[in-house]
Amino acid sequence: MPYTFTVDGATVSLANKNVLLPPVAGVTPVQGRSHEFGVRVGDVTDADPGDYEDDITITVRAL
Repeated sequence: MPYTFTVDGATVSLANKNVLLPPVAGVTPVQGRSHEFGVRVGDVTDADPGDYEDDITITVRAL
């Protein structure tokens, strides 16, 4: 099932197991930072009927 994954509006390829996003400049505020994640399912016209699933693990850490 084709889908597109985005972070803050930028498409992220999940073809590689580990994806590093570009660092955010500046000091993180005390209240933290928010980021927008999105998933858009592609064309399902020729997909076999049934349930589909995928696991995406997001780990946040300082570099």
